[in-house]
Amino acid sequence: MIDSNLIALTRPFHQSHFPTLNTYPMDLTLRLNARLQPIHRFQLEDVIQTILAKEGMGETSGGGTAQDPEGETTYCEIEIHLNDSKPSNIIRLANMLNNLGIPKGSALWGVD
Repeated sequence: MIDSNLIALTRPFHQSHFPTLNTYPMDLTLRLNARLQPIHRFQLEDVIQTILAKEGMGETSGGGTAQDPEGETTYCEIEIHLNDSKPSNIIRLANMLNNLGIPKGSALWGVD
């Protein structure tokens, strides 16, 4: 079960719904519900990268911190590349992010 901290595209996924699903690499964006400074976002990105690599799930592929004209942080994102788009891997990623303490209201979605 996915913790409620992460609003994820995984909610509709359940492995039994896709018994013959073909899988491919998948790019996702994690928008953090936090106004982290770039160095703090990078530190979180590094932790996520380490876990993804250790688990053989994928890697982080970038990120950014958006600022308004006055220089205040408005939001930050981390780009994630999953090696396999099986629903179970997406759910596993969401659970891993929640276990890291991702702020409540953060969102994970697929990239076109």
